[in-house]
Amino acid sequence: MDLFEGSTDFHIGADEYMEFDRDPFISDYKPVLNEYAKETLGENYIWKDAMANYINDIAAHVYEGGFKPRIFNDAIYYGEIDKNSWEPVEPKQKVDMHDYIGIDFWSQMGWNRSIAPLSAFVKRGHEDIYNMNASYFYYVLRNEKPDDGRKQHSFDYLNQDKRIYEEWTPGKFQANTVDDDSPFIKGAALAIWSDNPDLVGEDVITEDIADELRSLASKSWNTSSNDIANFVAFQENYEKLGNVAGFEKGSELPDVQSVKPIEKAENVADLQALVEQLFDKGEIDRKAVHQLTVHLKVVSHFEDKQFGDKIVKHLRDYKSLLGRMQEKTLLSENAYNTLIANTDALIEEWE
Repeated sequence: MDLFEGSTDFHIGADEYMEFDRDPFISDYKPVLNEYAKETLGENYIWKDAMANYINDIAAHVYEGGFKPRIFNDAIYYGEIDKNSWEPVEPKQKVDMHDYIGIDFWSQMGWNRSIAPLSAFVKRGHEDIYNMNASYFYYVLRNEKPDDGRKQHSFDYLNQDKRIYEEWTPGKFQANTVDDDSPFIKGAALAIWSDNPDLVGEDVITEDIADELRSLASKSWNTSSNDIANFVAFQENYEKLGNVAGFEKGSELPDVQSVKPIEKAENVADLQALVEQLFDKGEIDRKAVHQLTVHLKVVSHFEDKQFGDKIVKHLRDYKSLLGRMQEKTLLSENAYNTLIANTDALIEEWE
């Protein structure tokens, strides 16, 4: 874990390790996993429970290391909503996934009806789902050059920046569309796949994905960007603006004024700033900072929606989390007292 110090999330994959709808999985692997599930979990558990339990174990290890574990969507809740006609009727997955696991929903896999749709994850209570729609966000260093004019290092479609800008919004997952302000949507991301890792270096990749990143950023912040400015105007704007400060290699960010310390938290953002200040002073362990930040992100979402009852509930849970951290000496007595006092003040405002 030390290798990834400074990162907040840790992706453990859990996707495409086997094609569940055909041999050799059906003939060779499923019977073994069914028997293993029965022996280790109980009489009524089957292969999908064994795999879910294994993913949970890895996720717990990652989480205890101070990271938010994330997985792709296609390996859990198999057959939850629909199934292929040739597959037997099986019980639903009984093992609950850890609630701190983030789900990167990348593909519905239309050729396999048993792959769980987005609605299955929502029904199961997942609150951290990320849009990684493979129809828009997959960039690949390929072993062979496409024959449609794309480079060997490219996205899966021509003019992908235009497609993202004109067609995509945060609620448009692959084969699943929901409201753009759905509370479980925690973000969107591009995926860079190094099938041929020596094909090009990071500078080329940075240049290749720059325009798609601009489209993704614009549509994430304002889903109506393409109604305000057409794609040509959008291109003209970012060509005028250029890159952000510090983009060029070897460049340095300009000096900025020091951040004024937070003395009293008036909102969740202030509470998060307090956590960061206390960490800078060495009063909170890095692992605790990550867990507190993840929790406050949830509260912040409800604050944006003015959902007072949910804010109060999650702030009380936040206090309980602080208590457990103090017991494990992950934060100082001063840090604990400061955060508890400010959390109580926010609870009082929302009650």
